[in-house]
Amino acid sequence: MGESICPSCEKRNGNSTPSEWLTHIWYLFLLQRGGYPFEKNDLSVEEWIDLGIVREHFEAMKAGYG
Repeated sequence: MGESICPSCEKRNGNSTPSEWLTHIWYLFLLQRGGYPFEKNDLSVEEWIDLGIVREHFEAMKAGYG
């Protein structure tokens, strides 16, 4: 999962096991997709940015571009 989602992420740990950070962001992504109502101050700026990156990659993969 880590290789295809975030190949240049500085928090990636370099092996096939997702880092704790990526696992955390993936969890937030799944909560958001499930309808969890995050408010703007519920997450840090880094979490919002990485959540957006995961969303973009996920949408690209769904569309067949990734």
